[in-house]
Amino acid sequence: MAFAYALLMLVLAVFIAAFILLVVGTIYFALSNSEIPPGVDQPVKLRLLHIILTGTAVLGKILERLGLCSQVGFFSYMYQGKKLGEDPKLFIKDLQFGRVPVRLYQPRAPSVGRRRGVIYFHGGGWMFGSIGKIFNRKKLR
Repeated sequence: MAFAYALLMLVLAVFIAAFILLVVGTIYFALSNSEIPPGVDQPVKLRLLHIILTGTAVLGKILERLGLCSQVGFFSYMYQGKKLGEDPKLFIKDLQFGRVPVRLYQPRAPSVGRRRGVIYFHGGGWMFGSIGKIFNRKKLR
């Protein structure tokens, strides 16, 4: 029993050390290989975002090399975000124009005159994100 406990602690220590090494290595890589030009509004947030994205890409590559999942699949899973719920101020309907899927957002409040429209083309590169998770509905109210 003591041997199994010691082995479990050793495996746990190896995983913790590997994780710490990954975090420290990612931070070192991001700080030494990226340059933020002067005049950027929030350089600390930009640097933090770069570190998180680089770390996720590296971890995804490690998992891909281990044969656990693909790097793109891991990256997509990590940044899929939460699905947006119902919005009481908007009427949302999915339509088809020919073979093109279209989502219609319409305020529930009655309008005196004609309403303005917005056409949004998702440019996600067919890999990450979806309109149901990333679109900012507050702009439509």
